[in-house]
Amino acid sequence: MARGRRGRYKEWMTTGRRRVRWALALLLAGCASAPEGAPPVSPAASVALARVRDLRRHGAGPTDAALWDALAQARALAPDWTAPERLADDLLRAGLRGLEALEARREAVLLRPDDAGARYLLGRLEGAAGAEQFERALRLDPGLAWAIHGRAFEVARAGRPLLAARVEEAAVARARDPWERAWFCLSRARWLLQGERPARGMKLLRDALEDPDLPRSDLEWLAYETARLELAQPRLEEVRTGFRRGVELLREADLGDGELSALVGAMFDGPLGVEGRDELELAIGARSSPLRERLRAWLLLSRSARGLGRALLADSVEGASGRWRSLSRLQSFRMGDCAPAVLEWAADLPAQALDGEGRPSEPRLAALVAAARAWGEASDELRPGLAGSLGSALLAAGWFDEAREFAEHLAPSDAAGALDLNDRAVAGCVLLDALEVALTGEALGGESEDAPPVVLAPARAPHSAPNGSLDAILVGLAGAFAQAHERLGGETDAARVAESLAATPRLEYGALATLVHPGPRFSDGDERAGRGVAGAPVGGLAGEMAAIGRFALLGEFLGGGGPDATLLRVAAVCERAGEHLGAPWSGTVVWCDGVDVPGRAARGGARIAGAALHEGYWIDLAVVRRGVDAWARLARRFGRREGRAELGELLAVRGLRLRSDPGSRARSRERRAATGLMREASRVRLSVMRERAAGAALSAPSLTELARVVAVHEEGHLCDRERFLPLGRNLGRILGLLLRGGLTPRALQRRLELRAELVALCSVEDPRLPLADVLAAAEGGVYGPLPHGEAYRELLADFLRELDERRERDPAAWSALDPSRTLVHQLHHLGPEAVRTIALALARREGLVDE
Repeated sequence: MARGRRGRYKEWMTTGRRRVRWALALLLAGCASAPEGAPPVSPAASVALARVRDLRRHGAGPTDAALWDALAQARALAPDWTAPERLADDLLRAGLRGLEALEARREAVLLRPDDAGARYLLGRLEGAAGAEQFERALRLDPGLAWAIHGRAFEVARAGRPLLAARVEEAAVARARDPWERAWFCLSRARWLLQGERPARGMKLLRDALEDPDLPRSDLEWLAYETARLELAQPRLEEVRTGFRRGVELLREADLGDGELSALVGAMFDGPLGVEGRDELELAIGARSSPLRERLRAWLLLSRSARGLGRALLADSVEGASGRWRSLSRLQSFRMGDCAPAVLEWAADLPAQALDGEGRPSEPRLAALVAAARAWGEASDELRPGLAGSLGSALLAAGWFDEAREFAEHLAPSDAAGALDLNDRAVAGCVLLDALEVALTGEALGGESEDAPPVVLAPARAPHSAPNGSLDAILVGLAGAFAQAHERLGGETDAARVAESLAATPRLEYGALATLVHPGPRFSDGDERAGRGVAGAPVGGLAGEMAAIGRFALLGEFLGGGGPDATLLRVAAVCERAGEHLGAPWSGTVVWCDGVDVPGRAARGGARIAGAALHEGYWIDLAVVRRGVDAWARLARRFGRREGRAELGELLAVRGLRLRSDPGSRARSRERRAATGLMREASRVRLSVMRERAAGAALSAPSLTELARVVAVHEEGHLCDRERFLPLGRNLGRILGLLLRGGLTPRALQRRLELRAELVALCSVEDPRLPLADVLAAAEGGVYGPLPHGEAYRELLADFLRELDERRERDPAAWSALDPSRTLVHQLHHLGPEAVRTIALALARREGLVDE
């Protein structure tokens, strides 16, 4: 087993080196002979394909007839042009029909093995396994621009973005129409940005915008992409350029709704969002649409223009999506709907954050809900007497922004009380801003829910760390806390606060990690270790955070790149214990609802739903809600009557036909391949929802159920903590873990993530939910700030191998599977217990089952 994994690692390293060597050879060949690409396509073909892109930008669905008609025209006018074929594949993938596209590309390569374009198109659909097709395409036609682009992508994925930018330059030179040239320029600029050459990357894009041959629609698209990259740059000068470009686009360009939402979000959330708000508001209003009216309403509410905001919202109920679909809690406060905002928030909490009577289990939040309910039910005459209770409850919960808005509503009836509430709320806001700067070394902009999880540039220094040692960081926070205490209560002498912070207990995990105790209370393990009495509140940093309704993780981890910190808003805290697969776990569980200061990985693009980084684990419900939204989007799309027939066709898919000789080892490898997944995660989710609906409308799993999946994963980590800690008494187990997973810090993390997800697959009520997560992460790529993608791809490969071996031993028990087709595309045909059976077999092999 270990030998097999070492073999896969060696194969990956060899493949990566081969990719880079091939890229260097391509560059040298280009310098020596400069092979020419195919001649430009006709203007008519360019216009036809531009029509397809324009329709797509403006909301045409992947099955829209007009879109496919325009695409057919482009294909007919330029039969040898790769770009229309590539776009056709993208449309099929968007419609969850990527398997059809992949099967067609495989057939094309069989029929035309010397067709470089066919090789490229197959390679991009095969995912990580497609690199070999790119190489073959370039051997067949060194001048094929799209194959060169594919090679640049592979080189960048191997960690050489600057080399990828040099390779991409050859694609730019061989583009067959103006849009292709712009696309390759954009890709090259992104590689330069990732390689920390922002000046060169942005100049490249600005030069591309001067191309006189670029049609207006494509010029608007490229300007939009350029503006988003400019807005993400660390230099304020670049951000100002992007903001000005964004204003011009909003006023003059025919942006699609997706572009409009993303651009306004980037402008509003960035460092110029407040200072440029008026200009942004006018630019949005320069054109009319339901979405623009809703965006204007958001901006108006951001400056507390409640009357205008309410009027615009009344006229823009439809047409919004993502973050603009509904009012945030803070926006509701600005509208004056304070009590409903609190009660709606409480109603959305999962069962894990509630007590036996359905109230928030956190006492301060329960008090806030009670105060809001009393305020909402009171008459106008009685409300002034209840205002103090609600204001104090908001401050105690750490809802400082909401408290400021509530103070605004109090001013007409109690100016002095409103001013006092406002001052205390502002003190809390200033404290959070100071913590953000101190814990990250920078001031971050607000988080956009519509922003893609992929990092396009090293903007805002995602890998920056707080300066100094943990002690220096803690002492450096003292001034901010002391100043806030002047309004919020507490010690105001900075020296005494510094002494308290520096005395915060540490959690030591040998050479692996050191963590400042996050609290909020000492555990039984803490008492045994002499840190404090079990159940007593932890002082220092943990106490300061608990006082403002926050939970902070500050520490250093092996291979983590220095001190790192995360600051989250607390929704519930509880002590829990249990077991999974016979292994015990226990610890403090902190349910959070949003992040004030994201950690280094989150600043690098990762969406982190939870972590077991202390004597317990935390879950961020705001991230879990995004998972609910992903299920809900599928339910809306296929839950309508016209989508049900399409749903039946999608779920009838049986995978790709195997091409290897029957009985050969190659056929087994082909059947078990874990590449080219083509949205199998979505098919699994749709299968689960259709089964549960039993003919009724599709609906997403609840927040409670998806939060449970994340929780069990984290509890799997706690089971491993019991197995492997303390290090001195478990050296044999740790050595076995390292031999199985690898000796580097990232390899160790990867193995631990694989094990935790196996626990979830074995233990949750419906293991198809974590299976969908495994598939989505495996398809999303293995390169990123966290090892989850790598771990889940390995887990998926193990799952498929075990599944196929069991099918071979007992075909009748696995009759739902077609052995003549790829298994990974048939996982949506498995029931929950079938998934659990495979997961349990893997867990036993991994040593996770204590029997």
